[in-house]
Amino acid sequence: MDNRYLKFFIFLVLLAVSYPLLQGSAKDKHKSPPSFLHYSSDSVLIDLKGDCEAPGLYNFADGTTFKSANIESICGFKKSYVENPDQIMADKLNNGEEIEIQKRNNRDFKISIKRMRAKELILLKIPLDPDKMDYEDWISMPGIGPALAGRIIEDRNSNGNFVKIENLQRVSGIGEKKVEKIKRYFYIK
Repeated sequence: MDNRYLKFFIFLVLLAVSYPLLQGSAKDKHKSPPSFLHYSSDSVLIDLKGDCEAPGLYNFADGTTFKSANIESICGFKKSYVENPDQIMADKLNNGEEIEIQKRNNRDFKISIKRMRAKELILLKIPLDPDKMDYEDWISMPGIGPALAGRIIEDRNSNGNFVKIENLQRVSGIGEKKVEKIKRYFYIK
């Protein structure tokens, strides 16, 4: 009988000790999201993909270059094995970039840098730029279908960049209400 009480007592002690660890303290519940997902205007969020030893989202200070971010170490390659290494290493990282590392053979690497898709940028709360969006990005926006996306691209090609989101109103089918509906996803210039 004493053995059962002892086991029950040990169980209660373990439960009391582990409960706060499982639940997290009240202080932890009010912390901001992890820094690698938190966007601020003085940081850049980069997605490393492909043949990278540690792929994923990385948050760097604004003004960070490929070299100063130490992407060579993160992805496990040497600068000397990359096409155009001096240009790439000096390039400043831009918010919302996707860097894909492709291993060509045992030691040579190709690095491709492009902008993330609009859907990803929206999920990460990175503001969009209407002058950098393509057809696929536009059709992923709420209230913009294939025909309207085509007119947006055609207008930008014919009349130049929009510069600010309000200038989308020059496209047939986009009025003040539609601009107001999507404005929250864009840089405000």
